[in-house]
Amino acid sequence: MLANHQNWHSLSDLKVRGPVVEYPEDLMIPVERAAFPAYCPYCGSGEPLYKHGCREQVVLDLPVRQKHVSLVILRKRYKCRNCGAIFWEELSNVDRKRRMTKRLVKQIQELIIADYSFVEIANFIGVHEKTVRNIYKDCFTEAGLGPVPRGGK
Repeated sequence: MLANHQNWHSLSDLKVRGPVVEYPEDLMIPVERAAFPAYCPYCGSGEPLYKHGCREQVVLDLPVRQKHVSLVILRKRYKCRNCGAIFWEELSNVDRKRRMTKRLVKQIQELIIADYSFVEIANFIGVHEKTVRNIYKDCFTEAGLGPVPRGGK
């Protein structure tokens, strides 16, 4: 399927770390960050960082071949030798408020603007309808418009 170490569809900071698991309606893709952090985000020290544990985190991504995509990210935790701070590696392509990629959030916003119903979008993407509503509310709040009621949807 996909070769190890290959970037996953233009997410340059992630590389595939194992075989893709394919189900009838889903794809599970094990990935990890392609590079180690170069410095501590707290003190800015460039000294080598200690590895301090890891965990898997599931993040939704854009559908592929009409299948829902879940990225199983192996997130690593580090400890700074200089200041002692412990932190998780930063994932620049993952939305901070949701367990989904920024490009998936953007696609949901575009589908909302295209006037698809919240239920239609939720079914297409593979999320709960409330998640689509929350993205809708955030989109207008960030634009300074405040939540705008959407009639009949």
